Amino acid sequence: MNKILRFLVIACSISFILPQTGLAQNSFSQAVPPLQLPLKTDRRFVFSNRIAGFFSGHSLLANSSSFEGWILNEQHLFLDYELLAADKTQSRSQAKAIVLEPNRLQRFYAPNISEELFMPDSVDALIITWKGLPSANPLRLFFTDTVLTVRSVPSALHLKRGGQDLQMYFQEKEPGFQRLWLVANKSVNPAQINEAFYKQLRQKTKAANALIPFYSSNQTLQQAALWSASSLSGL
Repeated sequence: MNKILRFLVIACSISFILPQTGLAQNSFSQAVPPLQLPLKTDRRFVFSNRIAGFFSGHSLLANSSSFEGWILNEQHLFLDYELLAADKTQSRSQAKAIVLEPNRLQRFYAPNISEELFMPDSVDALIITWKGLPSANPLRLFFTDTVLTVRSVPSALHLKRGGQDLQMYFQEKEPGFQRLWLVANKSVNPAQINEAFYKQLRQKTKAANALIPFYSSNQTLQQAALWSASSLSGL
């Protein structure tokens, strides 16, 4: 049994056993800790917005099948993306650090280049942020039947994907700091798309991914309990 399977077994066991024990009493709540992923071995991850959508991806590899990427209401909307540096792919294998949270994956490159994939709770949206590249640098978006290379997105770019209305909004906070919002079914008002609203979504999602009244001095057990509580909440 490999480490991931052992981790999941521990997590699921905790989720069902703790309510029946006294371990959850007289303790405190703690936010879900981020995980540092290995740089030489690919890891799969899945995000959920706790309503009808999820994103399945890889830490190092690109998505390639219709079972991966963003799926909403059983319809495939979006496969994957890649950063382009000087019109060449910014290889994920060159990442110096990869950090996973329940709804967010970050990759850090040298020098001072980073990217973030974030799926917020309770809205049908996927948010991609990248920093440290020239403003004219494009982003390549992969769908199951087409590829789009964009340097900026008009205020109302609409695509029909599997019967869903997909809109894209481009936000540039400052040179070298860019963000792309992919929004399905008008679940986000375009007028809200700014840094303050992004931070509001982050805080709301972080709160939803917190908190289990349990503490163990065994850090592996504690992390498993917190990640399990986050994964099962809202089900």
